[in-house]
This record gives sequence, structure tokens and C-alpha cells, in this order.
Amino acid sequence: MNTIYNFIILPLIFVHKHVRIFVHKHLRKSLPAFGKSDHAAIFLLPKYRQISQRETPVTKEVKRWTDQSEARLQDALSNVDWEMFLTTSADINEFTEVALSYMNLLTDTIIPTVKIKSFPNQKPWVDKDVRMALKTRTTTYNAGLTSGDISDYKAASYSLRRTIKDAKRRYRDRVEADFMAGDPARAWKGLRTITGFERKSPSLTAVSKSLPSELNAFYARFDAQDTVDLVQAAVNCDASGDTPFCVTEIDVRNVLSKVNCKRASGPDGVSTRVLKSCAVQLAPVFTYIFNTSLAQETVPTCFKQSIIVPVPKNKSPSCLNDYRPVALTSTVMKCFERLVKNMICSTLPSSFDPFQFAYRTNRSREDAITNLLHSTLTHLRKERGIM
Repeated sequence: MNTIYNFIILPLIFVHKHVRIFVHKHLRKSLPAFGKSDHAAIFLLPKYRQISQRETPVTKEVKRWTDQSEARLQDALSNVDWEMFLTTSADINEFTEVALSYMNLLTDTIIPTVKIKSFPNQKPWVDKDVRMALKTRTTTYNAGLTSGDISDYKAASYSLRRTIKDAKRRYRDRVEADFMAGDPARAWKGLRTITGFERKSPSLTAVSKSLPSELNAFYARFDAQDTVDLVQAAVNCDASGDTPFCVTEIDVRNVLSKVNCKRASGPDGVSTRVLKSCAVQLAPVFTYIFNTSLAQETVPTCFKQSIIVPVPKNKSPSCLNDYRPVALTSTVMKCFERLVKNMICSTLPSSFDPFQFAYRTNRSREDAITNLLHSTLTHLRKERGIM
């Protein structure tokens, strides 16, 4: 009798202990007893909702770049009569704006646009082959319910498992290649992919209508003083007797071919993929724009436009200083600035101080930090070294 009593009490204590743990995280639902058992069944439902139910799928439009569409775009840009746009434009500002608009028109017309629907619980290794295998299995399953023959369904299920295994293997090889490439950016990308780390930046909530105007005045507070006359006088003084800078078509072609395709396009809407893929076709027109801008000492208006995105520095910004302005500028203007910087650095004298790190080729702030750290540690290793 004592043995039976202990055998009954111990499971009850064990059950009550664990039910008390799950009571706050699960919903309880009473169900009928199993078979001839005299105990009622309790079905525990988790209170949380799956991510597929909490978040809706995201649909976005992207450009589908193929070898055929890229070749068609290159052929179209090579046959453009830029002289026609030049003769009908009043100045360099209008010509630049018309040229960029026509590039965007050709890109939208030739490069097809597709809609991609991504689900919140979608795995990174799911590709087109896996989706096709899933659709095939669903089709064969529905057909098997009607006909009663499930042989096709079994074959589709086996093919799906094999396709998923191959997709995971390809995804693993691609992630491992990021580590073996010797590129720190790709290595960190692979590490974030493996760990599933996603840095979520705080978003703007409860934004007032006057916030854009207040941020504009706050960011432009250093430009309140008008220094246009002083800058123009300095330019006129320095430009007397000097030959204006001039870029070559080869330089423009090289700088366009080095554009990072993963960067977002600026306010002008010119895609970075277009600049990189069609560098040979776009080099002549951009060479004329850059040289004309340098000769006339003016920058086209569309190059000076930027989109300012205020990024909160913390989760709950309380003042205007808690927003960090991130400017999205034109990619073409960045290429122009890179060319001008190279020309300026080439004219600098060679008699620079050894500790001059700014405006020098293959020198950066990392070199300055390393030099300072080396000098400090060398001094501390000496006898009676004191900082």
C-alpha cells in the first residue's frame, strides 16, 4: 500500500511543478480523457504567435539583370545621339539633367522589372528550385487525393528532400567562400549570416509635421553665414594664370567601372549597376560633363542634390541632436569628386612632413593611429618611461 501511495504522489508533484512553470507561457485547454483513463487531458497551447502570423510578407520590385538585357542596354546607350540633347539644352545644368533622365528612361524600358515576395520565416537557402519542388509536391498531393494513386506524390516528396539538401549545400559553400575570399567585408557578412545577427536601427515614431523643417534649420545652422563672396574671391585669385583641370575618357571609364553595384542610387535615380556595366558607353558623355563643369567652375544642380535621412542615435530621441543626418548623394557626383581628388593630390609637393597623413596616397587615419601607438609603446618600454 505504501509503495502504491508513493508511486501516485511523485508524478503528481512532478506534474504540478511543471504546470506551474508553463501556466504563464501557455494557454490551457481541457480535453477528454485518453481511452479508459480516469484523468482529464490538458492541452497546452503556446501564447506566442508564429512569425509568419505576426508579420506580413513583403513584396518589392527589383530589376532582373541578365546578360541579354545588359547587352541590349549597352547597345542602346552606344547609339544615343548626345549632340542632339546638347544643342537643345541651354546650359550644363539642363544638359546633365536631360542626359541622366534619358539614361533612367532607357533602363526602365529595357531592363525588366519583377516582383519578389519574401516571407518573414523564409530560409536563406530557399531558391527557385526549392519553390518549384514545393509546388510540384503540392500538385501531386492534390492529384493523389482525387485519383487515389500516391506514387507521384512519393516521388515528388523524395525529389523535394533531395532539392533541399542540394540547396543547403550550395548555400553552405557560398557562405564558406566568404571566409576564404580574404575580404573582411565578405567575412563579416558570412559571420552575420551564420549567426543570424540583424542590427535593427531605431525607427522614427510619432513624427510631427514640423520635424523636417526643424531638422533642416538645425543641420544648416553652420551655413547661416553667407561666404559665397569670399569663396568666389579666393577662386578668382587662385585661378589667375593657371590651367584648368581636365579629365580623360580613360579616367572616367576606370572610375565608373569601379562603382560598387550594391550601393543605393542617389536622388538622380541612376543605378550603380548601369554605371558599372555601361562604363564604356557612358564615359564620353560624362567626360564632357565633367570637363565643362571644371571649365565653367560650376557643378550641375542635379549633382548637388541629396536625400537626408535622420537616423535616431538612441531608441527614444528627445532633441534634434539625437538624430544623425545620413546623406544619400549622387553616385555620379562621387565619381566626379574622386577624379578631382586624384588631380589635386597629384599636384601636391613631395616635401611633405613624414607625419602628414591627410591628402596623401596610401595614407589614412589608421596609419596615424598605428604610428602614435608605436611611439607610445616604444617610449614605455624604455627604462623609466613615463607618460
